[in-house]
Amino acid sequence: MGNGRGLSGGGVSIGAVLVAVAVGLAGTAYGQTIMVGLQEAMARGEVALESVSGTGGSSGTVLEGQLVSQSRAFLEIDVWLGVPMYFRNSGRGQNMVATQLYGRDGSYLSDGEREFIRVAPGARLPIIFVAYCADFDKENPTAAEVFAVAPMRAEIDLVMRRIAAYERAHSEVETTVAAQLALWVAQELGLEDIRQKFAFTAADVAMMEEMLRTDPGL
Repeated sequence: MGNGRGLSGGGVSIGAVLVAVAVGLAGTAYGQTIMVGLQEAMARGEVALESVSGTGGSSGTVLEGQLVSQSRAFLEIDVWLGVPMYFRNSGRGQNMVATQLYGRDGSYLSDGEREFIRVAPGARLPIIFVAYCADFDKENPTAAEVFAVAPMRAEIDLVMRRIAAYERAHSEVETTVAAQLALWVAQELGLEDIRQKFAFTAADVAMMEEMLRTDPGL
């Protein structure tokens, strides 16, 4: 899954094809442009995240939400979350952890070096998150279940940083299944137990093992 291009999740996630659009970033006729990470923009009050809900899947593009600009400038939000975001489920379904975000249709912009989504001043932009199930024994989240950003659980913080670093370093590779496996295996789940509800291959296992050795500081 890596960059979210052609996402899959062992038969339980929603697929999406993401299209990169080359754009010039010298400025805009409509005002100043700011490049920023989502968490930083939220902390500075430049954007709010609303209406986060599930889509029925466990892995990949399985969380939807809306970004609401509270800035007078155009915001260019990095598609790569600087630090994975933990989302607490208000219902009985899985809690989720996100590593990337894109426009609701899977779109993003690129200047050849950076990949981002653009939010106009005062605009409301539908988005999707690339996210993973943090709770193997719970059901996949649905549109009826609302999520809120919460502190990362200590026991999965390191593995999620490893997953995010691997995804970014291998953006051309499909990593969804391996990433989900890594998150569950790090919580001491066995592969045979996982196989009962989540399909994977030997290649996915090999990639998962590489992820678990990744330097999270990459």
